Amino acid sequence: MFSRQIQKFARKSKEMTEAVARQSVQDVVERAELTAAQGGAMRVDTGFLRASGGAALGGFPRGPSSNPGGRQFSGSGEAGTGIPLAVALAQWDFEAKLAYGWSASYARPREARDGFMRLAVQNWERIVESNVRAAKAAIR
Repeated sequence: MFSRQIQKFARKSKEMTEAVARQSVQDVVERAELTAAQGGAMRVDTGFLRASGGAALGGFPRGPSSNPGGRQFSGSGEAGTGIPLAVALAQWDFEAKLAYGWSASYARPREARDGFMRLAVQNWERIVESNVRAAKAAIR
């Protein structure tokens, strides 16, 4: 009886930890991709920078580095970089490296100047704490 209780507790703890990790990664990326107009640090002209964002398991995402013709984009991953973050998070087994990045040729200079990812990652601890609170509340 006691060993089953311990096994159940261990399984629930692992599930909660994984859920918190997945949600926290999602929250950081969402904060990083908040546009300046939305109160974030990512500047948007055509939306290609955000559209070039994507995830990869076990490596780094790759995709187009330029936006020929100045096409307008509306969302993350729209340019075909990597795999959508939601798909990567669902497949993530915590053994493989999970990476998220932007393939736009100007992503690094924009990050160096505006710090969209750096500013989002600085909130990691608060994001995780918030998600832990939410997970605890959900199981009560």
